[in-house]
Amino acid sequence: AGFCLNQHCSLGLNSGRRLDLADADFRRYVPQMEDHNHDLVVVFMRMSWQLVQCLIGKADDPTSMDGEAIRYETALREGRLCINNAAKMYRMWAAYYFGDYDLAWRMYAECPTLEKRLQGIFSLCRVIFFKGLTAFAMARRANGAVARRKWSRRAAAAAKQVIGFMKKGNINCVHMAQMFDAERAALRATSGRGGDSAAAKAKKSYETAIATAGRYGFLQDKALCSERAGEYFLERGDEYWASHHLRMAHGMYLEWGAQAKANQLRRVHAGRIDFSS
Repeated sequence: AGFCLNQHCSLGLNSGRRLDLADADFRRYVPQMEDHNHDLVVVFMRMSWQLVQCLIGKADDPTSMDGEAIRYETALREGRLCINNAAKMYRMWAAYYFGDYDLAWRMYAECPTLEKRLQGIFSLCRVIFFKGLTAFAMARRANGAVARRKWSRRAAAAAKQVIGFMKKGNINCVHMAQMFDAERAALRATSGRGGDSAAAKAKKSYETAIATAGRYGFLQDKALCSERAGEYFLERGDEYWASHHLRMAHGMYLEWGAQAKANQLRRVHAGRIDFSS
């Protein structure tokens, strides 16, 4: 029953449940699991709860995974591989959300058994999604063709995994594949390859991914797709579409309840994007 309860809370977080409701779930159920001495379940739940805390703004450093629910180092001291993997997985997600791509990749690289241990669990799709997005982000900022190719190959491998899930009937990965299409086209456009066709492909693919994520109820991914589209248009010097997408992302992060993430957008783009209207 404890593991089922953990899955209920975890799937709610993964599928875009409002963060205030997710926070309320954890506040209700974690003490119940503690009363029943489900120690392992409690640690798992507290780690996913801490990600919620980081996103809503109840952590001094949202990428540290330290706060009210649990401290990152406390989780690692449990000495269990499954907990180590989960702690690094959630920290990877937090790091990507808040733009620390080096930390995000380091967290992924430090748990080489993570994907194998998540087989058959929806969190595997999320891990591969963030792995691919991180690789694309690293490729976009890479210096030199060799580094760009290295990160592009890693991103392509993640995209291939997501396509494999889709072929097996997992419709929850459709927007992820579309997002990867957009990131791939954006990489080509911003690196001077592909010309106008790559730019047009990126714009269309971002719009498709945003629409699909919204249609399937993944509010957090709709916000993330909008943010990445906005960043792409800023790189292209298109401030009209950049402003449109970043303002949409800001509004959707607030709707999701990710106040800390919305605040970060405002800080990063202060003076360039008007988030007030």
